[in-house]
Amino acid sequence: MVNAINSTQVTSALISNNSPQYPENLSKICESCDPNNINFGKYTDKQMNDAFNKINAREYAAFGHLAGDASLPGIKKLAEAYINYINQLSPEEQNSGRYKGTKESMTALLAGANAMIAEEKANPGKTPVKPTSLLEMMLDEMMKNLKKNHIHADASSNAANSADQVTISEEARKISGQT
Repeated sequence: MVNAINSTQVTSALISNNSPQYPENLSKICESCDPNNINFGKYTDKQMNDAFNKINAREYAAFGHLAGDASLPGIKKLAEAYINYINQLSPEEQNSGRYKGTKESMTALLAGANAMIAEEKANPGKTPVKPTSLLEMMLDEMMKNLKKNHIHADASSNAANSADQVTISEEARKISGQT
């Protein structure tokens, strides 16, 4: 009888769970403060506050601490860390309101940074045009992707219902002009 128990324990210890292990889906809790969310009212204010604090700490540890370096290598490190972070989340959390579409944006930012780094290496004597801010570089990459997808971005358009136009607010242009 003892041998049967020991052999069962050994066998079960050798079988591993092949399903991926994801961190807790904190976005589900954070998004429950929205009255339109299916989980609205399910969590207490304390649970939501704790989830917001945990998600902010998790993001800072994963990539947020890299955000202060607007150099090309710094932007590359940030984008790589962000993409790695997103890849570790469950598919459900990747598609949450907090993260949906951000991996694609960071992938484009990473590609832009890599292209600029390659350009600097290919033409070492040429003075590179460096972005003045991370926001400016992200906006430039967004505009390139919009053009690549044949989406017209018109800063003066107010056609909010048009699916093929993007409107840039006057405030965004002011912020862009300040950088």
